[in-house]
Amino acid sequence: MADYIIQLKDISKNYGGIQALKDITLGFERGMIHALLGENGAGKSTLIRSLSGVEKPTKGDIIFEGKSTLKLSPKQIHDLGISTVYQEPMQAPHMSVLENIYLGRMEKKGGVWIDKKKMREKLLRLMEDTEIYLDPDTGICKLGTAQRQMVEILKALSSDAKFVIFDEPTSSLTNDETEILFNQIKSMKKRGITVLYISHRMAEIFELCDRVTIFRDGMYIESNYLSEYTSDKLIQTMIGREIGDWFYKKEVKIGDEILSAEKISTGYLKDVSFKLRKGEIIGFAGLVGAGRTEVAKVLFGLDKFTGSIMFENEQYHPKSPRDAMNKGVVLVPEDRKIEGVVHTMNVRENITLPNLKALKKVLFVGRKREAGMGREMMERLKIKASGLRQLVSNLSGGNQQKVVFAKWLATEPKIMILDEPTRGIDVGAKAEIYRIISDLVERGISIILMSSEMPELIALCDGIYTMKDGKITGSLDRREFSEKAILTKIIEED
Repeated sequence: MADYIIQLKDISKNYGGIQALKDITLGFERGMIHALLGENGAGKSTLIRSLSGVEKPTKGDIIFEGKSTLKLSPKQIHDLGISTVYQEPMQAPHMSVLENIYLGRMEKKGGVWIDKKKMREKLLRLMEDTEIYLDPDTGICKLGTAQRQMVEILKALSSDAKFVIFDEPTSSLTNDETEILFNQIKSMKKRGITVLYISHRMAEIFELCDRVTIFRDGMYIESNYLSEYTSDKLIQTMIGREIGDWFYKKEVKIGDEILSAEKISTGYLKDVSFKLRKGEIIGFAGLVGAGRTEVAKVLFGLDKFTGSIMFENEQYHPKSPRDAMNKGVVLVPEDRKIEGVVHTMNVRENITLPNLKALKKVLFVGRKREAGMGREMMERLKIKASGLRQLVSNLSGGNQQKVVFAKWLATEPKIMILDEPTRGIDVGAKAEIYRIISDLVERGISIILMSSEMPELIALCDGIYTMKDGKITGSLDRREFSEKAILTKIIEED
């Protein structure tokens, strides 16, 4: 008999007419690192919320060490030993590391006064045990992403966590920071702590995890040891179909130069120069902080700059995003949740938002024309939604990203800047995004691609510029592409 720390018995969760989980029965074995895989919308987030007590299942039961958790509050579940480290940690930014770790469960003197000395002593002992060293008095707002993740691990361990859920923890981490995180997770396993790990990155799953559980469309598909899978088999089981060549790139005829930047400088960028031709995909590679997003902001009119940009043989100096849009330059931003979509609006409203001026009929927006544009883009990009009126907040990450693409494609752009266009979306949605990109260049649209994923850049780009500390360190054409060549260029010194 397997030693399960948590068992789910016939769990279902409905949101109105949408069934997010359907009759899930499974167990997680004690002392292992379990991967939970599935496309966006497969039910992973709903399961996490159910395990942590944020959501209550519509039916079924969750048993943790022999005790049902259904009637317990999130705090009571946390106190039992179930902790979650979210992709974007929910922390009090103006409180210290110490205060965040013990928030809601402060040690008291005489049941009245907060005993910071005792909490500090306990935290320092925990840091010694885990080899995670942070200044307890430092404000959370002063920490980097990786350090904030370490705070969440300390918080989990400080409450004697027995089962820790990691939800896409590496999406904003560098390679070095990811290695530190992995070492901590492996250390947790050695201490007998069970880990549930959610990620869309196959390499991470195979490096870190012992077993994998696969969800599809809110249903349990299968569980097994990772040694039973190849990467292709895992992906096929996850999405339920052959994915084929998911790094899809059409060979198109590249036209004349459409944009050239000469010695672009900002408060961070230093003499950045590059060229882009019609129908070409150029990539920008670099580590976190290299300056890729800053280049995107300059081109989209968000940041002031010195230097010269020529666009279709004319000076290009956008003073605002509206100015850039009017010229035919649009940006799919790195953070779709904050900058890409309006969550309180539906699919139709998000798609047509940048196009309201064109849709006006005298003084008012023509509703039939607006709905027509929404339907056309929804069909063209194969956006999976119940209809144009579905709230974007209720779509999967991949479909939210398609909505961002759709709203800009409706403006008929000449250049699309894509800043981390596949971050946080599953392999099936990635393959669809790659096909969209390939279709764009076939139509003569030029693409500027910022990405942290080397295979993505190598597969899609015609040329790559490498960056470090706000400067261009080199460039490569397609014949020279390899991960080693790109990394070598990234770290080159002047």
